This record gives sequence, C-alpha cells and structure tokens, in this order.
Amino acid sequence: MTRRGLIVSGCLLLCASAFSQSRSELDLEQKMQKRLEISVKNVSLPDVLARISKKGGIRIENTILINPKIQIAAFSENAACETVLQKLLDRVSLTYVPQQNGSVALADALQASTVYGNISDREFTEPLPFANVFLENTSLGCVSEKNGRFKIDRIPSGIVFMKVHMIGYKPQTFRLNMEKGKRVGLNVLLEKNVLQMEPVRVVAQTDPNAVHQDQISAYTLNPRQLNLQPGFGENDVLRSIQILPGVTATSEAKGQVYIRGGNSDQNLVMLDGGVLYNPFHFTGILSSFDVDALEKADVMLGGFSAEYGGRLSSVLDIKTRKGGEKFRGQIDLSPISDKLLFEFPDEKHWSSLLCSFRRSNINAFSRRSGDRLEPDFYDLVVHHDIHPPGNMNLSFTGFLSSDRVVFQKGENSSPIRSTSRLITANIKRLHSGNLAFFATLSAGRFSSSMPPSQGVGDITENKLIDLSAALKMQWQPLERFRVIAGMEYRDIHAAYQSSDLTISRLSSNETSLDRSFYIQGLLKITQKIDLDNGIRFQGYRSAEPLLVEPRLSVRYKIHDFFSVKGSCGRFSQNLITLYNENDTYNPVDVWLSPPSYLKYATSDHFIAGLNFNTGVVNVTAEAYLKKCDHLTQYNRERLDGNDPVFIQGGGDSKGFDFSIQLLNESWQLLASYSLAMASKELPFQYPEPHTVVFPPRYDRRHTLNLNVSAKPVKRLEISTRFTLGTGLPFTFISGYYVRLSGESVNPSSGFINDSAGDYLIGIRSDINAFRFPAYHRLDLSARYSMSWNRFGVEPYLLFLNLYDRKNVLYYDSKGKPHWSVAFLPMAGVDFEF
Repeated sequence: MTRRGLIVSGCLLLCASAFSQSRSELDLEQKMQKRLEISVKNVSLPDVLARISKKGGIRIENTILINPKIQIAAFSENAACETVLQKLLDRVSLTYVPQQNGSVALADALQASTVYGNISDREFTEPLPFANVFLENTSLGCVSEKNGRFKIDRIPSGIVFMKVHMIGYKPQTFRLNMEKGKRVGLNVLLEKNVLQMEPVRVVAQTDPNAVHQDQISAYTLNPRQLNLQPGFGENDVLRSIQILPGVTATSEAKGQVYIRGGNSDQNLVMLDGGVLYNPFHFTGILSSFDVDALEKADVMLGGFSAEYGGRLSSVLDIKTRKGGEKFRGQIDLSPISDKLLFEFPDEKHWSSLLCSFRRSNINAFSRRSGDRLEPDFYDLVVHHDIHPPGNMNLSFTGFLSSDRVVFQKGENSSPIRSTSRLITANIKRLHSGNLAFFATLSAGRFSSSMPPSQGVGDITENKLIDLSAALKMQWQPLERFRVIAGMEYRDIHAAYQSSDLTISRLSSNETSLDRSFYIQGLLKITQKIDLDNGIRFQGYRSAEPLLVEPRLSVRYKIHDFFSVKGSCGRFSQNLITLYNENDTYNPVDVWLSPPSYLKYATSDHFIAGLNFNTGVVNVTAEAYLKKCDHLTQYNRERLDGNDPVFIQGGGDSKGFDFSIQLLNESWQLLASYSLAMASKELPFQYPEPHTVVFPPRYDRRHTLNLNVSAKPVKRLEISTRFTLGTGLPFTFISGYYVRLSGESVNPSSGFINDSAGDYLIGIRSDINAFRFPAYHRLDLSARYSMSWNRFGVEPYLLFLNLYDRKNVLYYDSKGKPHWSVAFLPMAGVDFEF
C-alpha cells in the first residue's frame, strides 16, 4: 500500500474507533427509513411484528406488552418501516422507543410522556440553537431549533436523565420523573464555560454585531458584519477583514491581503477544516466565498494556538452555515455577479442542505464597453449537515471555484485559467459531558494555466493536490482545566512547469508529507489569570526530525470589562509562491513545494495588548514584533544554470494596532488604526554579491479605517467606509538600454519591445526606493428591505470612490501613472422567498 493510502487508512481506523458507539444508532435510522410492504389478514399481532422484524432487519424488544391472542383482521401498508410499525402499534395503543444498541422497545402509548422547553443563555437570555438534548441510555434526543426550542416525544414512564450539551457552555443534567402521559416543560439556562473561550474558536458573543474578542489578535466576523461593508456590488470576506487593524491590501486589483508584515502566502485560509490555496477570483474584486453561505469567519492576526500550523502570519478560518429549518431561496442580481441560494431541510429536521451558486456577468459588460479585460468566473458551495438524535454530528462541504480571464483580445488571445476544488467531511462525537472527539477528512485540488509573456513559449501550468486527515480530542477533567490534543497528516503534491522563453525556465515536481502533533492546555489559575499553553510538533519531510513550535498566551483580568494579555510563539512554513517585489498585479498565486536543500521558513511572534469591553464600547490595543528567517523567494536574477533558482533571507515587522467599536440599536461605528514597519533582507549576486535590506511591496506606515452603519428609519440601512493609507513602496524604472545580440540579462528586470523589435532592458532604481502618493477613498451604500408574507425584496445603491479620488494603481514602464477605480455608482437587488 502506498504511503498516502496508509495515512488515510490509519486515520479512518482512528475515526471508526472513536465513533463506534454511534454506528448502531445510524444503522437503526437507516433501517427505519427502509420501505416495507406488509399485507396481512387474520394474523396475530406477534406474527405481524415478526414479519416486520425480518423484512426490516430490526430487533423488537419488550414484546411482553403484547397479548398473543390479539388478531389483526386486515392490515395493508407500503411505506417506510417506521411508518408501518407505528400505524400497526396505534391499533393497540402501543408505541416504540429506539434504543442505543440498535433495537426498538415497545412501550404503552398512553403511558409515554413528552419533555419540551426552551434553551437560552443564562447571562443574556438569548435563545441557543443547535444544542444537543438527549436521554441517557436511549437514542431519544433532538437538537434545539433556531429559537432555542426543543421537544422529545415517546418517552417511557419512569425516572430518566436528560442531558443538554453545547460547545462553549457548561453541560447540564436533569433528573425527570416521567409519569404516565405526562408533559414536562423546562426552561434550560446554560452558563458560559470560560474555559471554552480560546483564541481559535469564538462561540458565544455578547452582541451579534460585535467583531472584537477578548482573545489576543483574534476577531470574528459574522454575516451581519460582512453585509455592512460597502464593496464592489458584492459583500466579501477578504475585503471585509481589511477593516481590521494590521491588514493591508496593495491595490484594488488584487485579492491578496498582507497581515502584520507577512506576505499573502503566509496566510492560512481554511473552509470547514480544508485548506484553500487560491481564495479569490482573478480580478481581485471578490473572494471565492458567498457571504450568505457562511456562518462566521474567525480571523487570527498572530499568536494563534498550536491547533493551527503550516503558515507564518495568520489564520482565516471560515465556517459554512447549516441550512434552515424551512425551505428558503434567494436570488441576488448585482453589477458583478448573479447568485442563487437554496436551503432544504428534511421532514424530521435531522439534516439540512445548503447550496449557493454565483456566476459572473462582468464579461458581458466588458464586451459591450470594448474593455481589453474579459474576466469570467463562477463558484459553488454545497453544505450538508446531519444531526441525528443523540450526541453525534456529521457535515460535508463541497467547494468549487473557476476563473477565466482574457487580458488582450485578438485571434491569438490565450486566457488565464484557474480552478479550485475542495471536499471536506467533519464528524463530531460527544462521548460525555467533558470528552469530545472531532475528525476531519479533506481533499483539495488547485490548478492554473497562464499564456507566455510576450506571446513567446508554451503555456505555464501549476497544479497542487492536498489530501489530509485530522483527529482532535477535547477533554475537560477539571472545571478549571481543559486540554486539546490532535494530530494531522497532509500529503501535498505540487507541480509547476514554465517553458516561457522570456523568463528563466523553471520546472518543479515535489511531494511533501506534512505531519503534526499538538497539545494545548487551558488553565484558569485564578479568577483573574488564564494561561493557554501549547506545543506543536511539525514535520514536512519524512527523513528529517520534527520542528518544535511552543505557543504561550496569558490573560490577566483586571476587571470584568478590562484585561491585559500577552502571547509568544514559533511558527513555520514550507510551501511558497513565486512572488516578485516588482509585480503590480498577480492574477493567481503559483504554489510550489521548495526543494529539500532549502531550510524551512520560521517566524517568532511577540504580542502584548489590552482589551476594554463593556458590550457597548469595545477597545483593543496591541503591539507586536515578528522576526522571520529563511524566507524563500524565487531568484529573478538567474542568468544561467549555475545561478540558484531560489534565494533565502530574513525579515522582521513591528507595529501597533488600535481598534474601537461602538454599538447601538440603530447604529454602530468601527474604527481601526495601524502603525507598521516591515523590512526584508535578501542576498543578490549582480553586479557583485551583496545583501539588500528593503521595505516589502506591502509596507504601509499608517492605515486608518472608519466604518459607520446606521438605520435612520425602520427598513433603511446606510453604510459608509473611509480608508486612508500612506504610500506603498515601489521600484522605479529610471531608463532603458538596448540588449546586445547574445547578451545574457535578467529578463524580469523590466523590458519592452521597441519599433525595431529589439528588447529594451529596464534600468531600475534601488528596490522599493520610491513610494506612491497617499491613498484615500470613501464608499457609501444604502439598502432598503421590503417583504410580503414569505417573499422579500432588498434593492440597494452603491457609490464607490464617492469624491472621485485619483489613487495611483501603478506606474508603467514609461513612468506614466495608471489610476485605480474612479467614481462608480452601482445598483442591485436581492430577492428572498
């Protein structure tokens, strides 16, 4: 068996052992849904039950309640096994109760009882959806609805123990005396478990509009927050996180974001446990995620826990949401794309399906306007959630994103293509009130193809396949102590082939086996001090020892609404992208697994901050320092085969981030300010070996974001966003010379063709020695919602660059500035039914 097969098989065995207790329950559910045809006449009831048991493969217990002399004069039914069984038992006032061992037990229907009620947050009295409610030693249970309501029927008389579990809250157990035909109503108030408030997962918020959290460098954006950000006619995740301090985007034509001095490939982007490598569409206008299909986006700007690894800078952990309890549809029409979204629950509300599909319509606009750029894209998200009675939950997510862009029209125009595919399966099993298991399997594939520069050479192709399996255990032996431990295996195959004649040729075909083990312990030392200590063992090559990455975070609670915190840790990364400081626009990232002679990139984070949160006013201030080593970059100075393909250097970044959020019933304000400084250090060979220290392309000293949203009247919502940033660095071409015949030069130093067909080689300034002018822009959006019964309409207006600021996008080879988006009004409408 191959190494990849051994990995998957081993993890599947682990998952099977962890969740074996639920297999009989799932088998019973499948059998009860099986269709049966029963037609009898003048047959005893025990004989009819025996036929149902044989045909359905179901063991029926407690048959002593049946009088063997009872005769069924006539009974005919062709339906699901559970329907056939219950209709037969209704004739004799009996019912059945599913058992944990996979059988069903008969019970007196007149003595069967019901428990119902509501589940709410004890502190804020908000209803809690998706809480697990079940009876011990039975398969009876349910999941609370969106309004917090729950109901369990067919409970046999006697003493039963009902348990209520929800992640982020302390479990509760109720001892109930279920008397004959009794209906018991309960109002369950769950208390938050402070040990669940970790940097990697935010479960309960004091306000659905709040984005700040008390964990260090961690924020959560929910759909409400994402919908308040004016964008290019679409609500977008990657553009919404740019309101957070420490997040930079180099232009409106790029979807990549740079966090606290780190390159875009140092950000780990996850969707339901699977990794995405190209999370944006080509034009940079949109990310690949439909906001309406998301539950939340956890953003960790640094100092993240040992549960996450493989990246140096940050984590964007995105969760798709479950489908609703009723059928729902949504149609959105915007200047950028059209979207369809549907939600399908089953009749018993044990599962739900959510589907979202978007298709670009920019292509049609660009053709009519004669634009040289023709982008086209689509994306699809499918999420199936299964939550049968009991204490297990399964979910499956499928993701597909595809892009096609033609940059120059003509007979020989070749498009750039990119496709991302991801499938994930997640299983959660609660074994008891203090022990839970989680398993994730994912398979992803990313591919891209680009035409050669200047039309010379063959197409450049990049492919990456990622197969992973992860198992996590969460255990809380004591009220003040909780531990999380897990392991992950990731098989990555990356291939890149460039036959472009105008750049240095490069061929790469590498496979790496990423394996990691981690343990994270959260200890509440006192009522004021929390210690979150972890360690991660990370390996990228099977023949080399594991890297040791300690992580430590501490919080001191001075008051209920005021705390100070600190964090430090080591992080590592193996994968790289072909990144060039001179690139003004990268339509798609090219991912490589570097050769074995290169050292792994490492980064050390040091963060200190404070948080003030009253529920109405939320203030966060943090200072950080990051030191990086062995940063890998493609060598754009290669002149012959003796020159290295990659070079490695170091870098560091430091800064101060400040954010404040004011919340009100009818308005909210979110403001952030960042002071940052980043530098890189790389070795170069020409004209002689030397080391250069320079600011990277995304080094922005000062950044100010201001976002205000308000509801002046009941159905109208207005949002504004103002951004101000000092100029980004760039390398200026100060002149040209004609390449001599046979001369070896660095092709990527900048060249153009003159009228004679000669190459003019660019003479560049020092790396990023110049800076663009300051950038600022104001956007405004307005939405008005209307509804009739179950049908809703929401038209909106959007004004980009309201005062028509001319922001420099880039300078071309002749020093001419090219401007970013001018004043642009847009309109669209969303339909819901």
